[in-house]
Amino acid sequence: MQRTLLLASFLLTLGAVLVPAGAVAQEDQPLEASLLFGLGGSFDEDQSGLGNSGYQLGLSLGVARRTKVGVRFGEIDYAAGDFISSISQPTFSYVTVGGEYTFSERYYESGIYLGLGAYRLEGFQGGQPFDDTTLGLVLGVTGEFEVTRRLGFVVEAAGHVADFGPARYFLTFHGGLAYHF
Repeated sequence: MQRTLLLASFLLTLGAVLVPAGAVAQEDQPLEASLLFGLGGSFDEDQSGLGNSGYQLGLSLGVARRTKVGVRFGEIDYAAGDFISSISQPTFSYVTVGGEYTFSERYYESGIYLGLGAYRLEGFQGGQPFDDTTLGLVLGVTGEFEVTRRLGFVVEAAGHVADFGPARYFLTFHGGLAYHF
């Protein structure tokens, strides 16, 4: 019994040591964290517009050459007088998980990503709190301009499909910094 536990511990430790080495061999810095600020909104709803401020946090891991898996958390806050249909003071937030494929250009690195997301729309409808969640899809494009070996300036545009009753299609535009570990 002790021998089996010792062997299992050894194999887990060996795996934990070798997996990051394999990822490093495929990517110089396999882990990337980003903090972006930007604009967005629902483009199928005339009253809300796309000029609402927001932010996005991201974490991605290089899993193969030019291929990443990433998680993004973001939120778009609408101005006090804005509406999405009959929902006042709306807030659109999301968590997405997807695959990203990158391409090296001469002065920057571009990418395209596709993923699944969990979306939430909050606000007030008829004076009562409104809160709805749904699953959806995201398709986005990215560009990263290297500032230093570990730091880059990132721009990103994404389209989100989240089937809320009052709105279905959302766009987000972000820019900010990414740090590579």
